[in-house]
Amino acid sequence: MGKLTLGMLLLGCFCSHASELSEPLFGIVVTEHNERFLKLRNHSSDSLHLDIYGQDIKLAPKSGSLIDCQAFAELEIKFVESETVFFSVPCSSLVVFKEGFELDVY
Repeated sequence: MGKLTLGMLLLGCFCSHASELSEPLFGIVVTEHNERFLKLRNHSSDSLHLDIYGQDIKLAPKSGSLIDCQAFAELEIKFVESETVFFSVPCSSLVVFKEGFELDVY
């Protein structure tokens, strides 16, 4: 019975981590893939200005970008418009900013 309880707790932790990875912020979906590239897709109608370890990235509406991240296991994506809004993803990820995504900056 103790092993079953421990297993359920571990499964609960894994599920919690997986859901955080799938949508780190409202309107952003992250999925992992097998390539050593970060793929960004902006499906929103707003332009996005991102900073990834000093690399300035501007994504026009309905556009995308491919970033070689061979040197990193994880990347921190910051929104230039807001120093306090950021999230981390594995290098081998697809990050999609969904159609209704808006960055609320106050």
